[in-house]
Amino acid sequence: MKKIACTAVLFFALHIVILLAQEYRLIGDLTFENTFHWSETGYKNILDPSDPLTGFNNWLTSAFILSTQHRFTMDKTEVFAHYGVSVNKNAEFTQNLYQAYFLFRPVDGLTLCAGKQRLNWGTGYLFSPSDKINPTDDFFDISQTGRHGGFTGITATYNPSADFTLTACLNTNQDFNHLTSNFWTDFRYAVYASLLLGELDLFTGFIYQQDEVLRPGFGFSFDLAGIILNMDASIELSNRIYYPDKAVGAPISAVTWTQQPAGQPYFSVEGGIEKIFSGEGFAIQFLVEYLYNSAGYGANQTSLFLQSVDYLVNNDPVTLQSLIFPDFTGQHYLVCTAGLEITGVLSFGNNILINIINASFLAEHSLTLMILEGIDLYARVRWTYKGQAHVEFDFLPANLSVYAGAVLHF
Repeated sequence: MKKIACTAVLFFALHIVILLAQEYRLIGDLTFENTFHWSETGYKNILDPSDPLTGFNNWLTSAFILSTQHRFTMDKTEVFAHYGVSVNKNAEFTQNLYQAYFLFRPVDGLTLCAGKQRLNWGTGYLFSPSDKINPTDDFFDISQTGRHGGFTGITATYNPSADFTLTACLNTNQDFNHLTSNFWTDFRYAVYASLLLGELDLFTGFIYQQDEVLRPGFGFSFDLAGIILNMDASIELSNRIYYPDKAVGAPISAVTWTQQPAGQPYFSVEGGIEKIFSGEGFAIQFLVEYLYNSAGYGANQTSLFLQSVDYLVNNDPVTLQSLIFPDFTGQHYLVCTAGLEITGVLSFGNNILINIINASFLAEHSLTLMILEGIDLYARVRWTYKGQAHVEFDFLPANLSVYAGAVLHF
C-alpha cells in the first residue's frame, strides 16, 4: 500500500512541476527480459534461506522494466527525477526512485542541490576507494548497467571556471528511525575538490561521520597521448571491521570475530589504464583496472566469512547485524574490459572481474543490435569460475546466467 501511495504522490508531483516548467524533457526506456539461470550445486540465497527457488539447479525469470528520467527547467532552478519500476512473471512489483532533486543556481558559479542525488566523485571505473558518499553499487555489476542510485542530502558546488570545482556535502541518508538525540552526529559530511591542469585532472576529498568514517582521499586522471591513466586512493582512519578466525577442525559455529582497534588505518588504491581506438563509425575500448584493499580478507578469511554468514543468517541474525565488513571482501582485484561499438549497428562487450588471492572470477559477454530505430535487441552471458570452495561469488545465485531481451527507447 505504501508503494502505491508513494507512486501516486510522485505521479501528481511530476505533473504539477510540468505545468510550471519552462522546459520539460523526458527520456526513458522499456525493457522486456528473459533469463535462464543454472547453478552447479543448486540455487541458494545466502541472505534468505526461505527463498522458494532453493535447491533448483536451473530456472527461468522474466521481467518488464520501465525507467524514466524527467528534467524540468525554470529560470535558475531545475528539478530532476529518475524513476524505475519492474514487474516479474509472478506479478511482483518493484519500484526504485534512483534520483529526485531540486537544483538552484542563485549566482554564476554556485549551485545548490537538495534531494536524492549522486556526486561525480573520484576517477575509478569499477572501483572508487575514496568514495563513501554515493551508495554502494552492486559489486557484481561489472558492466555498470545499473549505476544510478543516489544518496539523500544537500550539496553546494562552487564552480568559478571550467577548470576548478569545490563541493561541500551533507549526506542525511541514514535511518531516521534510529537517530540519536544529537542527530547531527548521524549525518555524513564531505568536501571534494577537483582541478584540471591541461591533460591532468587532480582531485582530493574528505569524508567524515562520527564513529563511522574518517577518510581522506586523492587521485588523478591523465591523458597521455590518448591513453588515459588514473589513480584513486584513500586512507580510512576509522576502521572498525571484524575479521573471522577459527581453530583447525572446529565447527563453523565456533568462528570468532575480532574487531580492529579504533583508529587503526587502512589504505586502498585503485589504478587503471584505458585506451579507445576510434574511427569513422566505430570505437574499440580496452581497459585494465587494479585495486589493492588492505582491509580485505585473505583466502582463508573469505571462506570463513561466507560460511559464517550462512550460519548466522539461520542461527544468529542479531550477531550478523552487529558485524562490520570491508567495502570489498578481497585484497587484490583486477578488472579487464574489451569492447567494440559500430555506430547504429551493434556493440559487443567483454568484462571480467578477478579476485587474485583465490583465483576466482566473474565474466560477462554482451551483444547489442541497434539496427532498428529506437529499439535495441541484446543478449548477455554471465558466468563464474570459483578457484576455491567458498569465494565471494557464492553470493550470486547462479554459476551461469543467459539474458535475452529488447529495449524500447523513448
